[in-house]
Amino acid sequence: MKECPMLSSAIGTIEPTQDRIDELHRIFDDIRAAPDAHRIDLHGSYPSGCMDGRPFMLKAEDSPSGKPEPAPARVRVPGGSLTTWVADLLLVGAFRPEGFTGWDEGEDPLPADVPEQCEAWISNLFSTLRKSGIEVCVHSSETVGEDDFGCGAMDGLKTALRLMIDSREAVEALMRSWGLDPAELPAAALARAERLRTVLPPGARLGQACTPWVSAPIPLAMGEHRELVLVVNAQPGTSVNSDGLVDVLGGQAFVIDIWSFEAIAQTLMEAATKRGSATTATRDGIVAVLAAFSASALLALCGPNIEVVLLPARS
Repeated sequence: MKECPMLSSAIGTIEPTQDRIDELHRIFDDIRAAPDAHRIDLHGSYPSGCMDGRPFMLKAEDSPSGKPEPAPARVRVPGGSLTTWVADLLLVGAFRPEGFTGWDEGEDPLPADVPEQCEAWISNLFSTLRKSGIEVCVHSSETVGEDDFGCGAMDGLKTALRLMIDSREAVEALMRSWGLDPAELPAAALARAERLRTVLPPGARLGQACTPWVSAPIPLAMGEHRELVLVVNAQPGTSVNSDGLVDVLGGQAFVIDIWSFEAIAQTLMEAATKRGSATTATRDGIVAVLAAFSASALLALCGPNIEVVLLPARS
């Protein structure tokens, strides 16, 4: 099977089997030729859904019908609302807890309370998003491992931040393939990723910090990962029809709605101004951090033989 050069540094296990590769190449070409056939319109513009390609279900006690039912479609990025926190953690600092010194390069070793400070940071951010009317949502899974919450981006956050540093070339190649400039990626964000990646809380603690602030029921990802492709969607106001893709692919697809990075950047910049936070962040820098994190999350979860299909914005 021919590797995608951009994913040669991928260390995960999710990828198609070799016996399907020729068939899938033909299907991917068909998807690229008719991108709107695989998109759905969404009313919201702020990402709160995860790129995970598994079907999402609401538990009976969380659904309007009182029975298990599919979760609503959402704008999708790695980890849902978690990605907004990652951008604030690595670059903006609008919701950084008072007294947090984990950014200070001269402080070594890092403070022992970084995990607790991160949990407070999530609370500050998510409570504010919710009060402002922005949906806050994360997800778990039908089966969850020890120390995990059930979201690959959340449970693998430390690994993703490591890959932002160790697989910089692959991350930048993916960014360029999405039409985003790696030169906008701030050195400070990479330094913070390197500094903080070993001391962040595990996925279970991150998820527990998120849970009190979600404004929608936490959906469960059902079954095993069967993703065959990453679909990157650049058309504002849309996401990808996952159910339809399952029928076309005979498997699942990761989905990243890269157009929504701008909404996160705008929200964090406005919050920094409103809260009087001293920040050197720019909108382009935030978008670059979001793209780099998304790319590294993909590298952490996928094998090198998964393919990336870009659905460009309409001209």
